[in-house]
Amino acid sequence: MIDPKILFGLLVVLCLSSCNLFNPSGDVTVDSDDANALIYEGQLLYRDGEYEKSARYFSKAIKADSTKSEAWFGLAKASMHADGVDPFEMIPYINVDDGEIPFMNMDTSDISHFYTGIRDALLPLRELVRRDTLTEKTPALKLSDRKVTYSNFSVSYAFLEFAYILLGFRQSLSGYAITLTIDTTTNQVSLNIDSLYTAALSDTATLNLLNTSIDTLSSNIDQVIDVILPTVTDLLDGTNLLDSTQLSDTTNVSELVKEVVTEKAEKVGSTISFYKLGDKIDNDGDGCIDEEILDGKDNDGDGFVDEDLRLVPLTRGVTSTADLDYNTTTLTDSEYGVSNYDNIIYIGIGTDSLDHDMDKVKENVEERTFLYPEYTDRVTNQDYRLLFSKDFSREQSDDSTVTNVRIEIMSDTDSTNIHYSLEQRKDMIGRCWNNYDEEMFKAWFRGR
Repeated sequence: MIDPKILFGLLVVLCLSSCNLFNPSGDVTVDSDDANALIYEGQLLYRDGEYEKSARYFSKAIKADSTKSEAWFGLAKASMHADGVDPFEMIPYINVDDGEIPFMNMDTSDISHFYTGIRDALLPLRELVRRDTLTEKTPALKLSDRKVTYSNFSVSYAFLEFAYILLGFRQSLSGYAITLTIDTTTNQVSLNIDSLYTAALSDTATLNLLNTSIDTLSSNIDQVIDVILPTVTDLLDGTNLLDSTQLSDTTNVSELVKEVVTEKAEKVGSTISFYKLGDKIDNDGDGCIDEEILDGKDNDGDGFVDEDLRLVPLTRGVTSTADLDYNTTTLTDSEYGVSNYDNIIYIGIGTDSLDHDMDKVKENVEERTFLYPEYTDRVTNQDYRLLFSKDFSREQSDDSTVTNVRIEIMSDTDSTNIHYSLEQRKDMIGRCWNNYDEEMFKAWFRGR
């Protein structure tokens, strides 16, 4: 049986590169006012591999008659190929393991290449989608001749939008080895920013770059989930979407879209905002402020790792021996790498003049001291909590009920229309909310 992700990859390729939209008009005289002739010439040039020239003819056709759907679709394909992006090259980045996210394993050198090609394809596709959707709803508008309809390429379009978002995130942080993965056991999204952390300590611009990139990723994925994917799902019911790919099982393709795009997008979109760094705001809805440290462990017992990170200097060393030496020379990020978390000994945690647990005491010792001070005890008990969280209920990151509540509370930021009162938050989550009074609760909404 063909791997469904490979099958979906082939679907994307076929929709983008093999849709038979070449319906020659028979008129080979290229007149700047004859949209059909311009489209015909653009299609001939496309088939001959003259992609830049092809794109120019499709652009001229659009200028002559913007209702020509074949011109918009042809411009999208020609522009992608003109940038040197072959849809077949996408397959390895679509066919990722369960714990990986499409395009996250792409080499830095390839990110800009694919990002530019997909961007230039999406610009005309978005306009074609807009025109087709409006014309279908109100035919009198006549914004599209509907020879190519959204249903012909909706699956490929959804995937390209998702790929563009992820590549944009990678491109915005291209100077750092950022990784975004999904834990296959807990389904938790994890953002590894270790290579960026040290730079952010001394460079506010780096810190703002990370947090802005996370906000952008979150809002764009929300757009895919709320607007694009529901439309694709609707179009898959009772349409001839797959005529051009010689496949007819729309139910199977619907499952492929769900697996490759929908599930990945939802997992990333639901919790990515948890991972903003040192912004002095409660990012994960538990009432605590920048409570975690960058150690690859769960420091507050909520089931999530390195979410809502504080930005403080960390004294840490690495050992690979069973006999741990607390005098181990502290190594730099590049020397120990991001893969040695299990062997990192955290000796000291710096200060940032914040009240992390909101008990009205800034930088009290409980916020910087482990429940088990000895590293060997933390390993033995598999408990890496800081002392301030010793009375918190311990959660699992795969508990969707608790996670969804925290997401809703995290999003409840309008002080003029509060959905969850302080008492409800204390009852539903507890944790640092138990230290709040009404004045602190009002202050929580500021700057959001």
